[in-house]
Parts: sequence; structure tokens; C-alpha cells
Amino acid sequence: MLLSLPQELVENVLFHYACADDDGRTCSLRPLELTCRALRRVILLSNDLAARVFRAKFATSRHAGMERLTAAEWRYQLALYEGALACVQKRPVIDGNSSHSQNMAGETMSFEELLWKLYVMCHDDDESGANRLQLNSVGTYDWIQDLILNRLNDHSANGWPADNTTNTLLLWIFWFLTTKERIHLEPPNISDAIVKLILPFVPGRRQPFLLPLSSQVVLSRRRLNQIHYLSVDTPHGSFPKYRQNLSKWNHVFFGRRMNLTEPLITIAAKLCYFDSHDLPPTRAQAGPNVAGRGGGTRIGCSFSRAEWERLRNCGDPWQGAPHTNIYTPGTMSGLWVGRMSIPVEPRLAEILSTPELNPAMSEMFLGMITAPMYMRIEELVSRCGAPVLPCTTRSAPVIDTDGDEDEDMLRSTFDDGMFNAFLPNGFMFRDRRDGLKEPYTYQRLPVAHDSETCLGCVAREEETTRRMMDGSLESDGDDLCREVLPPCTGVQDVVLRGTTDSRHAQAWNDYTYYGRVRQWDGMITLMRIGGPTSLFLYGYITGDGRGLVGNWRIGTGEVGLPSYEA
Repeated sequence: MLLSLPQELVENVLFHYACADDDGRTCSLRPLELTCRALRRVILLSNDLAARVFRAKFATSRHAGMERLTAAEWRYQLALYEGALACVQKRPVIDGNSSHSQNMAGETMSFEELLWKLYVMCHDDDESGANRLQLNSVGTYDWIQDLILNRLNDHSANGWPADNTTNTLLLWIFWFLTTKERIHLEPPNISDAIVKLILPFVPGRRQPFLLPLSSQVVLSRRRLNQIHYLSVDTPHGSFPKYRQNLSKWNHVFFGRRMNLTEPLITIAAKLCYFDSHDLPPTRAQAGPNVAGRGGGTRIGCSFSRAEWERLRNCGDPWQGAPHTNIYTPGTMSGLWVGRMSIPVEPRLAEILSTPELNPAMSEMFLGMITAPMYMRIEELVSRCGAPVLPCTTRSAPVIDTDGDEDEDMLRSTFDDGMFNAFLPNGFMFRDRRDGLKEPYTYQRLPVAHDSETCLGCVAREEETTRRMMDGSLESDGDDLCREVLPPCTGVQDVVLRGTTDSRHAQAWNDYTYYGRVRQWDGMITLMRIGGPTSLFLYGYITGDGRGLVGNWRIGTGEVGLPSYEA
């Protein structure tokens, strides 16, 4: 009876069968494929059915080029997502090898593979919240919460939870699915247990960066032989930590493979910690060492474009273009409101000097206090091709590794001017309507961008061609999944300056801010001047582009040594 209808009507019936419940899981078409060959051909050969089902159940607006996908590619991604959700429904446990679950093709998924698929689903979600809805339909939040409570300390060393891929992805997925309602309904014992588990990631023992703080530019390959001279041994490993190759995941996306860099666990931990510990009464106080533009970050908000670009393009700090346009000009402009978490210095010094985690670790043990932050930031940008402000550069010399080197000298010279926010010595802002004058022309936003004449666009095309030639970039013209560089914005450098509004200054002190954006990974660096001591602030744009999460550090001392930081 069904097959006597025109194919368009048959496909329409199949679509409504698969999407019978607007809010629930997709009904699998696999049983219908097995009924007869004619119906199987309709399902497998349809150019539109899988795409309609995917668009009805999952987010699709965050990637370009999706209109060129084939029916087979839509079916693959639909099966991949549905397989991941089916695995979650079975509540797999961590055993180090397999999740004991299978996807829709009958293939066994490792636990890490399952977490990566869920994490990418979180990243791909858009304003519709379709992916979040599907994740909630199988109880992902409760499952992830249970894993955090029971398995976060697996593979811990000296009592400290491991900074590994599994823990990192667990915390990021948990933060994404957190809502105000869930926090309100969470039993106090559960909330307290999560706080205790996540707290070790919050103080300054781990610095949240992809490239060491003292470097404003991408490190060169010749410095690979120097890094052991430029780090010091501490009870918690080398400092600073130079990553020669960040952990990567070879993810399958619509039938194609792409390399993704492991995200930073410290950023996720800070977000989760404060969400679970203390739900703020307003959005103006929504994170640890977080500032939110226009009123703070939202709980459970979507990921920003910058976070996705960091995953795609910041896997190896020892190679790649120095300007990758991770940062979107204009993101930092405006009023930022947030708070800083400040532990007492003796307790933080004890943490840094002792390899073992103190069993008494708690907010009371750390003497944690919270200070509000208010800063109004203005951006001044340099257009591609114009002269760029130099850093206060004191680069390390070329080292003869067979010789006897003065390590203290090397550490003191390997610095691009961190405590001057990577701006030249003696640099001063002057109140001019059009920004900075010659020889370094920095303008206020907006800046006109003509892709035909922009030197940055030309450089981007040259870099794309180079990567295609050496095989690191697919050359099939597929903008959806190949490793393309971020789009050129016409801006090659962003300088930041800011003040405290008078009404906030009267209550919380009058501060001046100046800084710079590191173009390679979009890290925000700011010096805060005023009060008893200057502070160096650094972090990354998170959430939907309205949150800034990171660390603060005393703005004096030796950049190559651990310091009072949280």
C-alpha cells in the first residue's frame, strides 16, 4: 500500500515516522529497511530524507557548505549522532578500553570516542538548542554527573585528579548541560561533592594556556632544543610547560576526518566549579575570574566560534601561521562585569611547594574571597599590511646545547614583555579620537575590509596553498570539513585599553587596563594598574562570545617562575 504512493509521499511518510516526537529521539528507519528491497532503496537512495530528519533533530546552522552534502553523508552523520545517544542510554562505564556500547552500524565505541562525539554535539549546537534537547532526551547530564562523582579521580597522582582527555571532556559536557533549574534542584550533598572534586583544578597550580604566557608569537622550530633551558622543575612538573604537540583527536564529521585539539581542562573546571558552588543571583556575577560583557556569562550557554577555531587550528604551537584570526575584532569592546577569586597567599604557596594534595583542600582551607570586576574596554586595531607595534621583546638566544649555558640568564631573557602586556617599553595611550598615530596606525572599530585588496586575505590564500601542497589540508574544495584557516577579518593586531566607570570606581577602586590579543590562539592579556599592586590578567573568550575566563597573576617578578596566581 505504502509503495503504491509516489516516492515524494513515501519519503514524507518516512520522515514523519522518524520524527514522530518533536522533542524526543529519532525513530530508527533501520527496521523499515529490512522489510523489503523497494523500501530499502527509497531510504538509501533518497537525496532529501536523511537531511530532513537531521535538520529536524539536530543543529545545522554553525557550518558553511552543508547544502553540498550528499545523501550518504547526511545518513552517516545521523547514524553517528544517534549511535552516540544510544550508547549514553546504556549508561556505559569507564574501563579504559571500551564503553561496552555500539553505534548504529554495530561498531564498538571506545569511551573516549563517545565523549568526543558528545562534546562535538555540544559545540555544534546553535540558537535552536536542538542538540542540547537530544542530549537531554537520553539523560546525558545525569550520566555525566555520575561519572564525575565516581570516576573523576581515576588515575590521580599524589591525590591530584588527572589532567587527561576523559576528565577534560566530562567537565566541558557537564558545563554545557548545566542549567539554573538543575542547580536549584541539586541536593546539597551532590553540589558539595562536585565542588570538592573540581576545586583542585581551580587554584593556580595549572595555567590555562595553549602557548606559554611569556610568548606573544608562535614559537619557532629551532627553539625545540632550548625548552629544557627555559623551564624549571617544580613539585608539579616543569614550569612553564612547553607543549611540543597537544593531544589531538581524529574526529569523523559527515564522513570526513578532521583533527581536533584537546580543550583546556582548567577553563571548564572554573566554569563548573562556580556554577555548582554558588549560583549567582544575577548574570552580572557568573564565573570564576570571569568577566561577562553586558552582564556576565550565562549558565549552559553555547560555545563561541573562537573555541571551535582553537580546536581546529591551535594543536601545535611550534608551527603554523603567526596570525590565524582566532579572535573576532569587537568581542572585547564594551563593559565587562565579573569577579575574581582570591585565595590567601600562604595557602597557595603551600600548594605550589608540595607535590601531594592536602586532604583538607576546601574553600575554607584556601581562604577564598571574591572580588568584583568592572572594566570598560576599547579596542584599537591595526589593518593587515600596516606597521605593527613591537613587543618588549627579549628573545632567548640560539643555544648550543652541548655548551654550558646560564639557565637563569636564559629564563630572564625569554620574554616578549608579559608584564607590559606585550606592548613596547614606555608605551602610553593618548586620548585621540582616531586611536594611535603614525608610525603605528591603530584605529577604532569598525574597520572597512575589502577582500580583494586586503594583504591578510592574500597571506591566508598563500598559507592555504602551502598547506595543500604539503598535504596538511584537503584540496577538494569542501569548506565544511577540511582544515581551512579561519576567515580573514582585515585586522592583524588588536590593542586593548580600558578604565573603570566612575560609579564602579567609587565602590571598588579606580583601575586602568591596557593589553593585547595574542593572534595565534585569541588569548586576551591585560595589565590592571591601580590599587596596592598591578595584576596581569589572561584568559580566553568562552561561551557564546560574551564570557572571559582565565587567571590573574601578580604583575611583578620573574615570568619564568611560579607566582601568586589563581
